Amino acid sequence: MTAETQTGHPDGPARWSVRGLRLSPVVLVVLLAVDVALVAASAAVDSPGAGPGDGALSLETDGGLVEYVGYLHQLVLVVLLLTVSRLGGARVWTAWAAVFALVLVDDSVRLHETLGDRAADGLGLPDGVAGLRADDLGELVVWGLLAVAPLVWLVALHRRSDRETQRASLRLAVPVAVYAFCGIVVDQVHAMGRDGSWAGVLGTLEDGGELVALSVTVAHVVTLVGAARRPGEPRRRQSDERAAASASSSPA
Repeated sequence: MTAETQTGHPDGPARWSVRGLRLSPVVLVVLLAVDVALVAASAAVDSPGAGPGDGALSLETDGGLVEYVGYLHQLVLVVLLLTVSRLGGARVWTAWAAVFALVLVDDSVRLHETLGDRAADGLGLPDGVAGLRADDLGELVVWGLLAVAPLVWLVALHRRSDRETQRASLRLAVPVAVYAFCGIVVDQVHAMGRDGSWAGVLGTLEDGGELVALSVTVAHVVTLVGAARRPGEPRRRQSDERAAASASSSPA
């Protein structure tokens, strides 16, 4: 993986670019420092001989500190993406905000877990398919149904966007795909091996990976806010530059 440091616009903030994914270095460093601290605290609590510890610090504790940090990340992303949409006028960012709003609602009220249990009972899903319980299969079914509407809306608005916005939207999809991989694929692998010796490692990869992916996403979306412009602002700036150039070339 190659990375380069960019300063962006002369008057703009510094940013890092990792294979085209622009990141705010200050935001990224701060958030990753928090992530490392949380993972380290969870490892200390869950380590052999550590005693009962404080469950709130464990990565896998429902309603623990890590979950609330994730909720905060998701809420910040919703606000930032709506800001990008308002400043730049591209509606695809509103669709991206809707995706994170759905994830926030699902995580905070445990929607796919609750409905997944009901789906498993209602559909008569079997146990043991690919090592998954019926409840796990039900959660996948519910997640697929929940994601259909916002993803269809996202794709439709993406296709209607200009080429530059489409490229920016695709760049955002990279950390989001990593987040989804940790939350869906690693989660199901963890579910299959919940009683095995790798359960702790898989749990850390799942929850820690989600947290890091969210941090990278926030650091990227911050740069989108900085790059966004209100409709008509570039035209006004060009007019001001032309007027200044004309004034400087005029005889005193």
